[in-house]
Amino acid sequence: MRRRSNQTLLGLAKQLGKGHVMNVPYQPSTFVVMYNKDLFQKAGITSVPKTWAEFTDCCAKLVAAGITPITVDDAYMAAFFGYNMSRLAGVDKTLAMVKNNDFSDPSVLKFGEIWSDFAKKGYMSKKAASNIYPAGQVEEIATGKVAMYLNGTWLPNEIKGSAPNMNWGSFAWPAMDPKGNGIEANNYGAQSFGINKNSKVGPEAFQLIVWLTTGKWDAELAKQSVGVPMGNDSEWPAQLKEAKAVIDATTIRMPWGCGMEDNPEINVKIKENLAKLITGAIDAKGFAAGMQKK
Repeated sequence: MRRRSNQTLLGLAKQLGKGHVMNVPYQPSTFVVMYNKDLFQKAGITSVPKTWAEFTDCCAKLVAAGITPITVDDAYMAAFFGYNMSRLAGVDKTLAMVKNNDFSDPSVLKFGEIWSDFAKKGYMSKKAASNIYPAGQVEEIATGKVAMYLNGTWLPNEIKGSAPNMNWGSFAWPAMDPKGNGIEANNYGAQSFGINKNSKVGPEAFQLIVWLTTGKWDAELAKQSVGVPMGNDSEWPAQLKEAKAVIDATTIRMPWGCGMEDNPEINVKIKENLAKLITGAIDAKGFAAGMQKK
């Protein structure tokens, strides 16, 4: 099984199990920028951005073509902020901000400056501040009004009913500052199977798990759910083929949203202040001040 299954996910399971594989992962996912290839083509964008300068240029070309570059729902605002902070300050410093509820670092102000400017330029959807999940992905992404969404590889499956023919692509959120991390740092994970320690059919249960997470049925689950397969020999759905390169290039795993949902108070602050920032109700300094309030 070890030769046939995703070693990155098995390594994570072993790490979380303190040296033992206590759960067998399946249906993996990663958090990436999911984008509409057709809208990129319409804007004359021939390759995905790998640097922040290229990302900014990409946004400018989309706006020039009459396309809104990016959106977000309230459910993903904390993850959006966390990913940005990991690129501005680094994963470790970002996690320390969450642990100490201390957002006095200059990178927080820089985030405010970037997204205040981007909002004014039309790079962020005008609806993003008021989007209640799943409004952004259903009313903006699925309808082809917005090109990009920092979201999970589960997004094509979630909105396939509204956008069955979406030409999907994906790429890692670029580095934004030399002090931060880049495309090598991403959040990824999986569902997992476990066996009750008191089970009298442990070996048989394990063989069933092997059967479900490799070969035919792993590939079938990925196909039917438009998801990432667990088996190395399973084919990725067309909608997610570009996400494979993101996972393969990831050397630093960061937790969900780089920890921004670990503290409910912080989550609330992000939603409140980010919504105000992108509508122009507060400026970058106001955002930084709002994030520092207890």
